[in-house]
Amino acid sequence: MAKLGTSLSRFLIRMPGGRRSARLGLHGKRAFRAIIERERSRADRNSHGFSLAVFNVLDVRRDQEVAKLARTLCERSRFTDEVGWLNDREIGVLLPDTYTEGARKFTDHVRCALSGGDAPPPCRVYVYEPVATRTAANVEDDRQLVFEDLLANVEPLPEAGTVEEAQQDERRFVRAAPESETAPTVVCGGIEEFAATPRMVAKRLFDVVGAGIAFLLLSPVMGAVALLIRIVSPGPVIFRQERIGHGGRRFTCLKFRTMHLNHDVSGHRDYFRSLIGSSAPMKKLDTGEDPRLIPFGRVIRSLALDELPQLVNVLRGDMSLIGPRPCIPYEYEDFDRWHRQRVFATPGMTGLWQVSGKNRLSFEEMMRLDIRYARRSSLLMDAGIVLKTVPVLMEQLREGVARRAENEREERRTVEATA
Repeated sequence: MAKLGTSLSRFLIRMPGGRRSARLGLHGKRAFRAIIERERSRADRNSHGFSLAVFNVLDVRRDQEVAKLARTLCERSRFTDEVGWLNDREIGVLLPDTYTEGARKFTDHVRCALSGGDAPPPCRVYVYEPVATRTAANVEDDRQLVFEDLLANVEPLPEAGTVEEAQQDERRFVRAAPESETAPTVVCGGIEEFAATPRMVAKRLFDVVGAGIAFLLLSPVMGAVALLIRIVSPGPVIFRQERIGHGGRRFTCLKFRTMHLNHDVSGHRDYFRSLIGSSAPMKKLDTGEDPRLIPFGRVIRSLALDELPQLVNVLRGDMSLIGPRPCIPYEYEDFDRWHRQRVFATPGMTGLWQVSGKNRLSFEEMMRLDIRYARRSSLLMDAGIVLKTVPVLMEQLREGVARRAENEREERRTVEATA
């Protein structure tokens, strides 16, 4: 009977969102993700930032220690902070108007409070920086995070530096923890990983079945395209490029190569920057005569045949059949913060933007469509996009042929005028 009571207690502690978690002051997974999304939206509107401290409890040996961690987090946090389960193995603390140093101070004080027994759980910090450059006031806010009654108990933290420097100075701010079992608080990247929309099992099944069938049916077409590229241009058939995926994670995107090797990408980056904040349509650079393209490259791109190897990305789980197009890392760096909401959805081979006007829409219109999909996606919406994709491709091909014919007529008129 005692063992049964102990097992039940452990289940209630570990169960995110359970009654025991509520009594400990922890939000459940769904509620806490909604809080993070609300804070991110508020931060985008008010141009301030926040941090998310993540404590890993997977390796904590006793469930009493999980309860102690939860109580300590709630006791040490401010009234405006929020504490909750991110998933079955991690507890997060949302720290509004707090940045790297303030978040590190918070986590270090928590870990010091827990270091009387076994080693405190490892911790990571994710920072959502403000749009404007941080000022002295921001740094001062970081320092004010620590409560006055804690200042006398812990030595000052070292200046912000690398993870290696933090490891060297670990004993300065987690003195009671065993050196061999203590890991420093690591400052990681952006918050997008935790604000991203969780993947639906039904959508993943739809992707695997759809991509598998498409791969089998289109294998002859893919083989013909690969042979054509091999004949007309020396070099690899497949072009590999790093892209930004779900939650801001990076992956290798596959495409059929349609450009010559070692082409200059600086022109594309400058062109992309000119489109941000512009009302100009999102036309590609290769809509005209582009010397970077290999023979037949324009036709392959017009029919989106160069995207077919991404069926492998879909089967791997890096991409979906439907979703925003994955952007290049340097494009992601130039995004405004609200633009980055598009990575809350898994990137896709086709999406809402592609079937809603594509090259006739501006950059901001494209972003709003991608974000709308990220927020409201459903299997019914995906089915509608799939049905619209083929007619849109045919229309793109027709426009491309008409545009090329018009360019040829313009060239002939120019030659005749100068003759």
